[in-house]
Amino acid sequence: MTIQQLKSNFDVVSFLESRHIKYWKEGSRNVGHGVIGIRCPYCGDPSNHLGINLIHKGFRCLYCGQTGDIVDLIQVVDDVGFVPARGLLRDYQNKFVQRVEEKKSRYTTNDRRTRDKNILPDSDVIELGKEPKLVIEYMNRRRFDLSICQRHKLCFSMYGEYPLRLIVPVIVDDVVITFQAVDVTGMAVVPYIPCPISVAGISIHDAVYGLDMFVGDQVILVEGVTDKWRMGGCSIAMFGKGFSVKQLIILADKFNHDMKIKVLFDPDATEDGNRLAGELASIFRNVKFIDLEGDKDPADLSDREVMEIINL
Repeated sequence: MTIQQLKSNFDVVSFLESRHIKYWKEGSRNVGHGVIGIRCPYCGDPSNHLGINLIHKGFRCLYCGQTGDIVDLIQVVDDVGFVPARGLLRDYQNKFVQRVEEKKSRYTTNDRRTRDKNILPDSDVIELGKEPKLVIEYMNRRRFDLSICQRHKLCFSMYGEYPLRLIVPVIVDDVVITFQAVDVTGMAVVPYIPCPISVAGISIHDAVYGLDMFVGDQVILVEGVTDKWRMGGCSIAMFGKGFSVKQLIILADKFNHDMKIKVLFDPDATEDGNRLAGELASIFRNVKFIDLEGDKDPADLSDREVMEIINL
C-alpha cells in the first residue's frame, strides 16, 4: 500500500485508545461531521479543539490553528521522528479495510454457479400493454410508473411457489444471479421473499440491486427494491437494514474512491444506516447519511422530495 493509502485507512480510534487519549465523537461540542475531537497536544487547550478528519486524516486545532496530517500527529503524541511515525501507520490499519483486501480474491460479483441455469421460478415476463390487473393496481397504489416492469425486467407469478408476486431479478453482466419475490396484494405476512441460497448459490444479502442499470455521479444506497425504483438510476438497494462484507466489496470494486455516497434508509433504521455510512467512510471520501424526517419510507417520497435528496 502507498503512504497515502496507509494514511487514508489509518484507524484513528484504535490509535487513540491504545494511547489512552480521550476523544469526543461527532455531535459533541466543538466536533463537526466526520470528525473526532481531542485535546490539542500542541497548545494544551482545555477542551477538545483539535479535530481529526476521519476520511482524509488531516487535523486542525480550532484553538491554536495548528494543522497537519496523521503522521504529524503520531510524531507529537509518541514523541518520535517521521520514519518511526510512518512505520506505525501499518500497525493501526482499519480492520474492515483489511478484511476487504483479504476477501476480494474469494468473492466476485458474478457467481458462476448461476450462469448455466435459469434460477427464476415459473412466472411470466411482464410485457408492455399486457400488465396483469393486480400488477397495475399495485403500481398505481404505490405511485410507480408501469414502465418499471419492463425497465427492470420484472416477471409476475400468479400461481406456483410464489403466487401473486412480482419476481424481481438481480442481474450482473446480463446474468440473473438471484431474485426477490414481492407481494402485490398487501396482505402477505412476508411481503418480500428472497431466492433460496440452495437455488441461487449465494445469499441475496451478498448481492446488491440496481448495479446493472446504474447511472449518475453519485450513489444513493437504500434498503429495498421499491426504494430503488423510487430513487431512480443513481440508487442501489442493499436488501435490508444490514449489510455484508461482500456487498461492500462489490461497491468498492464498482466505484472509485472519490464517488459521492449517500445512505438513505427507512426512519426505523437510523442506527443501521449510520453504521453503514461509517464503514463506507473507510473506502470512500464523500459519505453522507440522510436522516428522513417523520416516518416516511423512501419508496413513498414525492418526486420533489426525491430531487431534493439527489441535489443535496
